[in-house]
Amino acid sequence: MGVFYIALETFTLLRRDRVFVPALLTGLFFVIFANLASDWSVSDFTKILFDSGTFGYRFTGIAVALFWGTKIIGDTRLEGSLETALAAPISRSAWLAGRFTGLVLALLALALVYLIFWQTFMILTGFPVMTSSQLYVFFLLTLEWIVCGAIATFFSAFASNAVALFASIAVVLVGLVSHTISQTLGPNTSEWLKGVVGGLAYIWNLQQFNLVDMATQLNGPGIAPSQLVMTSLYGIGIIAVLVSAGCLVFEKIDAIR
Repeated sequence: MGVFYIALETFTLLRRDRVFVPALLTGLFFVIFANLASDWSVSDFTKILFDSGTFGYRFTGIAVALFWGTKIIGDTRLEGSLETALAAPISRSAWLAGRFTGLVLALLALALVYLIFWQTFMILTGFPVMTSSQLYVFFLLTLEWIVCGAIATFFSAFASNAVALFASIAVVLVGLVSHTISQTLGPNTSEWLKGVVGGLAYIWNLQQFNLVDMATQLNGPGIAPSQLVMTSLYGIGIIAVLVSAGCLVFEKIDAIR
């Protein structure tokens, strides 16, 4: 029950946070911009619409997830309320898990409002209701938000707010470019470097969550349910590892120091 109350408190704090409303307005801006951009071309309107809209959805969500993920723990240290919170009859790992759960709830609420904006504006401007593959895209991008939140939570478990945010941004950037770099290595690149980069791209590749091209391809097969399941398991696995590691470090941080 302690985890539930901490999650509810964290969700309430984030919902009232000054970033929440600007994040919503940013999402609304990208929805409007995507619809306007689709009118600039005589080619595939739907593809341009989703390319523009999902770009804004993705990177706005990543930025908010990283900021909130470091804020929910960093602020308690700055305010001096961390010790008071941990004085309650709840373990350190349960407290961190509750904080992360509240972050997930806040991100899901933000995603839900975005999608309501998106679908409503599409219908008002003459576009059809989203297909299952297009809905899969938003589901996976939202899962990517949560992965980024888990990264920020992990680093915040043992680092200061600024260091955790910087490290989280660096790790996310590596995940965004690892696959591209592995595909562009030339024949003169040493085998060990290819192996290292290829292994990193296999383990840490955030581009797996961005399947918008597959979902909007004309006469394409769309996103298969099996691929949705495999990508979801990949994301859930990363989240579980990061949060578990963060809880373990947070539980032992005093002994380590």
